[in-house]
Amino acid sequence: MILPREWQSMENYSSMPIGTGPYAVARNNQNQLKIHAFDDYFGYRALIDEVNVWVLPEIGEESNGGLTLQGTTQSEKAVESRLEEGCYYLLFDSAARLAPMPPSASG
Repeated sequence: MILPREWQSMENYSSMPIGTGPYAVARNNQNQLKIHAFDDYFGYRALIDEVNVWVLPEIGEESNGGLTLQGTTQSEKAVESRLEEGCYYLLFDSAARLAPMPPSASG
């Protein structure tokens, strides 16, 4: 990894790093990491414009597993639950052109 010479003295470097890759960090907090394609990257442009990584709380950490129960009686509030590990979403903009070759690579 190539680091700026002054990286240790940079205020938010651990959460908003600066590097030389095809993506730039747009948001990084306890709930979300959001990176977007860095248009000035010297190589091929990233095929995916934006990547969001969400950190979701464990179901056991929230009362009722994060659900709000509706109904007036216990039988109406009965809940069917199941645990699924993780989630996957991959969205593409079909109208966008795929990564054009940078001028330096079209030799």
